[in-house]
Amino acid sequence: MQALGSNLKSYLTYLLRKQWLQSNGPHCRQLLEKYHTLKKYLPESFYDDEQQEIKSTPNH
Repeated sequence: MQALGSNLKSYLTYLLRKQWLQSNGPHCRQLLEKYHTLKKYLPESFYDDEQQEIKSTPNH
């Protein structure tokens, strides 16, 4: 049962990041405000994955 919770948390984190990366325009500002309000509820793995992605993303 604990594995299911972990998988669900990972999937929800994935969906949040996917929505964040695909957004643009005024909707991006709204998501940014929501992110800053709710980031205390995000799992620590969200930040680890985010840092890893930043390091592996080539500069444009």
